[in-house]
Order: sequence, then structure tokens, then C-alpha cells
Amino acid sequence: MELFQPKADSPQRVRSKLVSSSFMRFLGVNELPWRSQWLIQKFLLIANLQTSLFIVSSTFYVLFVIDRIGFSTLGMLLAISFITQAILDYPTGVIGDWIGQRWSLAIAFCGYGLSYSVIIHATSVPDFLLVYLLNAFASSQQSGALGSWFDNNYKVSVGKTDSDRKTYRELLGKQAIVSRFVIAAMIILGGVVATAFFRELVFIVQAFGMFGLAVLCLILVKDYPEISKPELSFRKYFNLLGEGLRFSFGSKHMFFFITGVSIASPTFLIWGNMILFPMYFGYTGSDGGAAFVRFSFYVLTAFTMPRAGNWSKNLHTRKWLPRLRLIHTVVFYVSFILIFTIFPFANSLNLLAIVLVGFIFLLTEWLLASELFLRQRLLVDVVPDTNRNSVYSLLPTLNLLVSAPFIFISGTIIELIGVPLTLIGCMLLGVISSGFLFLSLRSLPTGVLKEED
Repeated sequence: MELFQPKADSPQRVRSKLVSSSFMRFLGVNELPWRSQWLIQKFLLIANLQTSLFIVSSTFYVLFVIDRIGFSTLGMLLAISFITQAILDYPTGVIGDWIGQRWSLAIAFCGYGLSYSVIIHATSVPDFLLVYLLNAFASSQQSGALGSWFDNNYKVSVGKTDSDRKTYRELLGKQAIVSRFVIAAMIILGGVVATAFFRELVFIVQAFGMFGLAVLCLILVKDYPEISKPELSFRKYFNLLGEGLRFSFGSKHMFFFITGVSIASPTFLIWGNMILFPMYFGYTGSDGGAAFVRFSFYVLTAFTMPRAGNWSKNLHTRKWLPRLRLIHTVVFYVSFILIFTIFPFANSLNLLAIVLVGFIFLLTEWLLASELFLRQRLLVDVVPDTNRNSVYSLLPTLNLLVSAPFIFISGTIIELIGVPLTLIGCMLLGVISSGFLFLSLRSLPTGVLKEED
């Protein structure tokens, strides 16, 4: 029996019911079996702790690196990091299916802890290369592990209670709003600490926090008895390695799906790693200002998450997943191309630009969240439980392989042609991606999705 798992009529289960009567009702899962609710509580705890530790330095992390080694070198280190992660991602994802996700997560968070320990003293390119290599190793271990553990145990614990996955989609939306408020709080906390003291202090807190989270995962991340445990032999490991690849590329719908997701991946990485945080600083001029603006945007857009989750409950995945990708891509990139052309970054306060950016985030976040909920809902039923971690890890592996060449040259491209023209290229990739998602859903056999039964 799992450690800390509430048993029938035990004090732990009573406390779990108390949480269910309030927070679980907000999440829309209070009608699920009690052990499903206990699973959700553990998942939310780990997910939000990990989010907190990643986000607290995110506003100034990229700027910290750029200040010391520059845009072009950052692009090179990101490319090396992504290639390293891509090489390790799938084999380590299979390890999660083989020995269990708890060990993958514990190893991953120890790797992140070491990375933050190194960046505290990093001053040269070799120092930052070690930081990004440690991050790559940790990311490859973490990739897909928490989601695989949750999805597998969610399926067996809910049974027929949520066979159409409508509650699952509502949960994703409500969980997203919780995550947004956690993120918002961490953004403010990180910005205040970095401004009042120094950036390295935040890295120290992150290092200790990651090691503590590794221990917590060993305690809480356990499978329910219905989850089969593969034999711990190298023969079984290599069997799992082959099964994941055969599933991913052995059917047209998975091939088109993976291709569509991978083609769009460079756009998100270029935006998130090379443009987003310089934009915040460019329109505010300080770490504290950038943190406050990010906080405001996260609070503003957080309220779109549950609405997107509820809205996506009534959407047919086959029809709306590619449509949402296309609409979001065009609206998002056209809007920011116009904003960046009219208001170039000046590293000073620009209230009008900030208001326009906030409005576009509010509009497009709802579209993106709905698309992501439909995509995850698709994977829950399409991917076999025995290969879930490996498939969930294969997707980011391929994303990184496709993205690495773009990231490698993105810093130089931005310096040569500017941000607006770079975003035009991102938009074209997003449009192509939506076409492949359409082909994927068109070739998916009828009856795979429970909503079509």
C-alpha cells in the first residue's frame, strides 16, 4: 500500500474529503472516486512546487546570461543544450516506463539543483556551457514523467466515471488558473528579491528547493496497484524502446501529429527564450518593472483558463484542434509584428505598448489553452499506458531536434533582421503545423476518441 495514501475511513481520508468539499469542487472533480481526488492533490502539489522553482528566476534568467555572454553565444549554448536533451530525451523517457516515474523525477530535480548551484558562480562561456548541459540532462529526465504518472493513474482510478474525459479537460482548465496565480506570485517574489538584493540569491533558493523536491517525489509519486510493473531487465528496456518508436511512427495519424507539433516547436522556443523576456525589459527598463508587468499579465490571463477548459469540453477534438492552432498562430504573430514595429524596444517604460501586449495575451491565451487541452485529451486515450512516458518524452525529443538549428541561428538572425521579420518566419511555421494536425485528425480511426462513441 502506498505511503501517505489515505485509506478508507482514516484521518488522512477525512482530510482529503475536506479538501474535496472545497478545492476539489472548484476543480470540478468532487464527483470522482476518492483515490482519484487524492491523486489530483498530489499531482497539483508537485506540479505547482516545480513551477514555482522554475519561474522565480525566469524574468531575469535569460538577461543574466545575455549580460555575461551576449545574444549570439546564448543562441549557441541553447542549441547545444537542445541537441543534448534531444539525444537523451527518448532513452530516459523509456527509463521512466521501465523503473518508474518517481526515480526519473528525483534524478531530474537533483540535476536542476546542480545547475542552479553552478550558475551562482558562472562567469565564462565554459561555466554557462556546464549550466546548460546540466539543464539538458535534467530536462531529459523530467520530460513527460509527471504527466505520464498522472495520466496512467488517472485512467485506472476514474474508471468509467470520466470515460469521455470531460472532467479531465475541466480539471486542466482549473489547474491552469491555480498554476497562473502561483506563477504570478513567484514572478513578483523573484523580481523583488533580485532588485532588493541580487539575482544570485534567487538561484541559491532554487538549488536547495530542487533537492527538496526530489525527496518529495520519492515519497509521493507511487502507482496504484492496477498499473503493471515491467520486469527490470535490459531486454525489457529495449523492448519498450522499440515499442514506443513503432507506435509513434507506425500509423499515419501519429506521424502527422508528431510532425505538426514538431514544426511549431521552434516558434515557441524562439519566442520564449529569445524575445519574451527582452520584450518585458525593453518596455519597462528594470527587473522589478518587468516582474510586475509579468505578474499583471499572468493574473489577467489566469481567468481565461477555466473558461477555456469548460469551453473545450464541448468541442470535438477532431474538428477543432487544427483550427485553434491556425487561428492562434495568425492572430498572435500578426499582432506582435505590428506592436514591435510601431514600438521598438527602448529599455524604458512604455505604457501604451504594455497595454497592447496585455490585450493580445488575453485574447490569444484563451485560444492556445483550448488547443493544448484538446491536444492532451487526445493523447490520454491514443497513447498506450505501457509506453506513455516514452511517447511523452519522444515528442519533446523531436521538438528539440527540429528546433536546434533554428535556435542556433536565431540570435544572429534577430541581430541582423530584427524581431518583426523573425516573427514572420515563426508564423509561417505555425500555419504549416496546423495543416499537419488537420491531416493527423483526419486519418485518426473512428472510435478512438470516447467523445465520438
